[in-house]
Amino acid sequence: MITKTTNTHNPFSVELINKIPFYLEETDWETLLNRLGLLNYRATIIGREGQGKTALLRALAEQLQARGFTIKLLYYTKQRDNYSISFINQFIQELQSDDFILLDDAERFSWLAWQWFQRGITHKIKGLITTQRLASRLPVLYECHSSYKTLNYLLNKLLIQPKEAFIFRTEALQLFESHHGNLSIIFNELYHYYAQLENINRDDIEIS
Repeated sequence: MITKTTNTHNPFSVELINKIPFYLEETDWETLLNRLGLLNYRATIIGREGQGKTALLRALAEQLQARGFTIKLLYYTKQRDNYSISFINQFIQELQSDDFILLDDAERFSWLAWQWFQRGITHKIKGLITTQRLASRLPVLYECHSSYKTLNYLLNKLLIQPKEAFIFRTEALQLFESHHGNLSIIFNELYHYYAQLENINRDDIEIS
């Protein structure tokens, strides 16, 4: 998940990246949602950090909303400690019977918090999808892993000018190797790289 950005003119800003439709490389939405139904709408998305789990969770929120579900999307926020027992109690009390919970970074729940959470929501919700690095607690809906194909898809959506595309595509491929496909780090570094280039003579680097 990319979090550092302030300049929406920068093609690698999080605002622009988050507008790109999620790229399902190995399946399609209909197949994925059918599988979710077979799992009784209780499942998890797994994958290493920076592989697209949070992006897929947001995309699933849109797909499920379009099918009439009421979505409760919950992200971990360190400042609020919103995965604490006290927060979970309040969250459960506010749930409605037609709510569908999408829970990011589920591994941040302690064992006790997870048991408390599960007990509290069992008969109160339509479904639950979590994200976490490793498979546990819930059956796996989808495993996220980045690839050159995913990277090129994102770059094609973000870069328009041919010279600009060449410069940043070359840099992105090198970053993909050095950061082992962690898209969060790759696009964060591309964001700052672009900002640095804007501060020097654009004619010297031939960006139109």
